[in-house]
Amino acid sequence: MGREPERFTGPWNHTLANQMLIASALYDPITPLPSARLINQLMPHSTRLIISDTPGHGTQAATGAMSLCIAHAFSAYFLNGTLPENEQHCPPDRKIFEPPKEKEIRLQSLSTEDALLAEALDRFALGWNARMFMPQY
Repeated sequence: MGREPERFTGPWNHTLANQMLIASALYDPITPLPSARLINQLMPHSTRLIISDTPGHGTQAATGAMSLCIAHAFSAYFLNGTLPENEQHCPPDRKIFEPPKEKEIRLQSLSTEDALLAEALDRFALGWNARMFMPQY
């Protein structure tokens, strides 16, 4: 039989060489916000928490409630290590079941760069959900 994976038991107050970005949805039933806040509090010098003001598990694709604020925070973190303010809240930029006319109006109100990013996030969410619930796709 294989060994069980090792479990990290601390110390939690160790300062990491590179800070971690913790992302959580406001109403995530699987990995709830209090758990993200606990890690953030246990490692105050090594973490920042960003909160997506959305329901469901995940911060982007799974919920369908796309947020440019979350996308920009992820980009800044992965491209150059920039972190948002701790416990920054990011509202969704579209409804989960957005009518096509509202999508058109929303995209017209964005900069060209953000409109392209929003379209890419919409396609990603659609593809992710299709693969999740309809494996033949």
